[in-house]
Amino acid sequence: MGARVSNTEGVVRLVQAALHRQDHIRILYDADQLQRPSPSWFDPEYWHGQGEATLMDSGRGASWKVSTTVGPALLKHYLRGGQMARITRDRYVFTGWERSRALREWHLLAQMQAMNLPVPQPLAALCNQQGQFYTAALLCRYIEQARRLPVALQDCNPAQAETLLRNALHALETLHSAGVYHPDMNFGNVLVDAADKIWLIDFDRARWQRSGTLMHRLSLPRMQARLQRSAQRLQVRGELQPQHALRLEQLLRD
Repeated sequence: MGARVSNTEGVVRLVQAALHRQDHIRILYDADQLQRPSPSWFDPEYWHGQGEATLMDSGRGASWKVSTTVGPALLKHYLRGGQMARITRDRYVFTGWERSRALREWHLLAQMQAMNLPVPQPLAALCNQQGQFYTAALLCRYIEQARRLPVALQDCNPAQAETLLRNALHALETLHSAGVYHPDMNFGNVLVDAADKIWLIDFDRARWQRSGTLMHRLSLPRMQARLQRSAQRLQVRGELQPQHALRLEQLLRD
């Protein structure tokens, strides 16, 4: 199977998506980039043992920067949040391999890259079935020197902050135009790289929506409202300067 994907230079290529089956494990990967990755590639301890892992996020969706044979990658484990985390931290009900969070996000990222959307390049996804449940992990190309939007705004002058906020909103509009709805579009899921390019991440709950439908028309204001609410929460916690939250609100009204 294949999917058209753009590399970091914007050149579209056909991804050779391969599926490795091993007992109760499925690994979906880009065969042009990797040679059948081992399940150990999705274990942070494997990379720690080689001194090649750096913890990036210890919260929900814990992630590590790892040094693979094809360059730096981000390893993400799917973890639950909210009330469900009290019952199980990393297990989900198994309803089929292709419905698992990791494989669904891999496919979605590959298709979005083919449309030149600002998302990470997927490398490999793992689904590990355990009876009626599964655990999952995802490997993506690491975005060098990327900072979350609230952090990037701290070092900006007013003109730079204005540009970043406008570019973040434009990225949401581009996503919407492509027919993708991201239900958790908060400030933490917007990255800024060294060239001030905006990247959007964490698409495990995202989905396609057919253009022209009511759900599609509503999706952009919903993503914008979610972004604004996250800005307000960050301002209350002192993690976002009031002028940035206010300017975002003004831009959304314009």
